[in-house]
Amino acid sequence: WDCGSDGSGDCNALVQGVLDAREVKAVNDCGALVNVTVGEAKVLGTQSFGGILLPVLPTMGESGQGCSEANYDESIACWGGRNPFVGGGGDEGQLDLILDCIEEGGVDLGKAYKALSEEERGKVEECRGEYSGDGEGLEGGLKALFTYSCWDDSSTKEAPVKQMTDYMDKVSKAGPGEAPFYQMQALWEESTASVVIGELHLSSLVEDEEKSKLNSLIRNYIDSGRFSNINYVEVNNVCDGGVELKSSLDAFNEKNANDMR
Repeated sequence: WDCGSDGSGDCNALVQGVLDAREVKAVNDCGALVNVTVGEAKVLGTQSFGGILLPVLPTMGESGQGCSEANYDESIACWGGRNPFVGGGGDEGQLDLILDCIEEGGVDLGKAYKALSEEERGKVEECRGEYSGDGEGLEGGLKALFTYSCWDDSSTKEAPVKQMTDYMDKVSKAGPGEAPFYQMQALWEESTASVVIGELHLSSLVEDEEKSKLNSLIRNYIDSGRFSNINYVEVNNVCDGGVELKSSLDAFNEKNANDMR
């Protein structure tokens, strides 16, 4: 999402420039996609040089991307729930200082990490670099500083999993809005605090998905008929059960098509 070294570039304009240079036609009018069939979409995407490619570039409102309602919610993170009563000496105090340092540097711990400026990210890394404790102290401090983790073997997974489930239920229930498409972002988002704590756990967004078994949870929800409406489903780690997840989505689409006949 960082279109430019400082993240301030116009992504749509930059992508449009690349497409224009290669004479690839794109859809710039979201209205052209309303009630379009698969066959009609293929015609729209047929390129003069051969093949089918349908770039969609317009932005629909603040949360929209390419004629799609993003339904982005930065609060749906794997890690969170800072304990404000932690303090004192030792490694726990050191870890507490990392987050205090970030906040005192003017960075909001709840802000989406992808939205941080280059300067703010530099401040986060600078504060993280101040930690010098050992592994055991680190683990103890992590448990004290944060009250939940999404990992499947965590005793605190209920909170983030419930947040994710409530979010997906909300998106499915709402269904389509003004945009032709809408997204269910079935992935762990990034707040500044969640990125810091995840990195201190030597984790990543991909590993968080694997250890939380999120893709498997999504598939179980789809197979059980929990969701009445599904359009785009966005995941972070398609290599973890992606084929099986696609099969569940195919079955969902086939059932809906049969119900409409």
